[in-house]
Amino acid sequence: MVSLVELARRGYGEGNLVEAERLCALALNARPRDPGMLHLLGLIRFQQHRLEEAGFLIAAVLGAMPTNAAALNDLGAVLQAQGRFEEAAEHHRRVLELQPDCATAAFNLGNALHALKRYPEATDAYRTALRSRPDYAEAHNNLGNTLQSLGQLGEAEESFRRALAFRPDMAEAHNNLGKLLQGLGHHAEAAESYRRALALDAASVEAHSNLGNALLELGLAEEAIACFASAIGIKPNFAPAHYNLANTLFAAGRLEDAIESYGQALEIDPEYFDARLNLGNALIGLNRIEEALVCYRAVGSATGSAEARFGESLALLASGSLREGWEAYESRLLIPEITPVKDRHACRPAWRGEGALSGKRILLHSEQGFGDAIQFVRYAPLVAARGATVFLEVRPELKSLLAGMQGIAAVFSIGEKLPAFDLQCPLMSLP
Repeated sequence: MVSLVELARRGYGEGNLVEAERLCALALNARPRDPGMLHLLGLIRFQQHRLEEAGFLIAAVLGAMPTNAAALNDLGAVLQAQGRFEEAAEHHRRVLELQPDCATAAFNLGNALHALKRYPEATDAYRTALRSRPDYAEAHNNLGNTLQSLGQLGEAEESFRRALAFRPDMAEAHNNLGKLLQGLGHHAEAAESYRRALALDAASVEAHSNLGNALLELGLAEEAIACFASAIGIKPNFAPAHYNLANTLFAAGRLEDAIESYGQALEIDPEYFDARLNLGNALIGLNRIEEALVCYRAVGSATGSAEARFGESLALLASGSLREGWEAYESRLLIPEITPVKDRHACRPAWRGEGALSGKRILLHSEQGFGDAIQFVRYAPLVAARGATVFLEVRPELKSLLAGMQGIAAVFSIGEKLPAFDLQCPLMSLP
């Protein structure tokens, strides 16, 4: 005759938690301190997301059996689900002291350490798991995530591909490989990985959203919008999908729609600072300057973001607050996407209007487009009037146009050998 204990375990194994719980209760009525039933009921509570009860029950098992490796490992998993990662890691280490070849404990330890951003230690833990179980696809996948966090992208890609070699049906690994490829600029390959993920798990909001981003990079805006809409349809409170949809609408010039989508992302996550920053950009596009300033200042106050300060500068300049605006505009020098050559002349002191210039040699250099260079080079004679010898560095296309301009001793193309100079100043920083 099959015992209650065996029936309860069978029900749990088959995913019938209600029946397994009922049978556990019957067994515990007869033997209230039975470690096996307490442990099983703890696992049932864990599956039901009743984490506090799960932890209490499994801890009771360890009270009677302190070296029960399975209970230690399971309590570690419960602690991890509660966000108590240090305690979780300690429990998994205790399992490995008892059973050094326990791949599951090493894997769980890696997960806890990854959550703590202790990536080198997490890498070691995953590799320990893989030494014991080389075909552990989940460990290969999570090792890939950790290596990616360490910037070891080639090894990360290998790990994701190993995970998929052992488990081609692992949607998460396809999605992770896609993210890595997209970060490397391989958007078409990334899109293919996301499609494979979605073929395996059509309800993956992250894969829908990521596919949308890849398609947007490939110039397929309408298809991207459809992907973001799919993600939102599956999970309306998935803020990144609203954000990505807003960015796509913004790029398409649909600013009112973009503002609405940024607002939805922020309603879900008020601390989604990228969304608030881009909301400011969209508002600027509609000349809603005061609203944009509120966005930029909120982000700047919370994060100290140079991008927020730069956005604020544009809003201030647009509103006519020129002194404040130009002061804030210096933040552009901290943003590589705007001023990619900011460190080109960092070997010489920057000049921002302070001190005498008589007898000094100063290099004025362009940093952005042709229009800005032509607009601001008109201030070069004012610098020369203060007694400086002025050298000008511009894009090659402007060299002949600006050669011979009053007050400029010599004009050089970017990349040409320059004469010695004492000070330097970007054209758009001229006081």
